[in-house]
Parts: sequence; structure tokens; C-alpha cells
Amino acid sequence: MAGLGFGLLAVLWIAATLGAWRAAVQRRFALHRLLMRYSYAMTFGAVTLRLQIPIGLALGAESYPAISVWLAYTSWIPNVAVVAIHSALTALRRPAVST
Repeated sequence: MAGLGFGLLAVLWIAATLGAWRAAVQRRFALHRLLMRYSYAMTFGAVTLRLQIPIGLALGAESYPAISVWLAYTSWIPNVAVVAIHSALTALRRPAVST
């Protein structure tokens, strides 16, 4: 089950990074910035994972394998959620552009 979480992370990370590169090449810089934020959030999952291991052990988990199923998801999904919420709130604060 942990492999599924990390596998999904890998596929989404590559997709976001390649999409960001493609957007930059097409000079769609707003989309590039958004996708790079998602890519960074997923990359930062490695740091989040390492911060969560001692917390999980301190909260009573027996070992890393015992908490790895949870960490496979909690190490990156909250990071992506923060980017999504930040992006939505930023979009709401921007005035609408009339054409």
C-alpha cells in the first residue's frame, strides 16, 4: 500500500514538472509558476517524510514499516493541498480582468 502512495507521488511529480517545463516553453508563465509550485510541494514531501518519522515514533509507532503506509500519503498530500488552497485564495483576491 505504501508503494502505491509513493508511486502516485512519482507519477504526479513528473507530470507536474514536465507540464511546467512545457508551459514555460510555450511562454505560459502563470501556468508554469502554478505547476512548479505543485512540483516543489511534491519534492518537499521528502523533507516532510523525514520530519514525520520521529513524530510517528514518538507517538508510539513501533517502527518505520509500521507507519510507512501512512507516511506514503501524509508526506506529500498536505503539501499539495496547501499549494491548492494558496492558489485558490490568491485567485480570489485578484481582481477580475474584463475583456
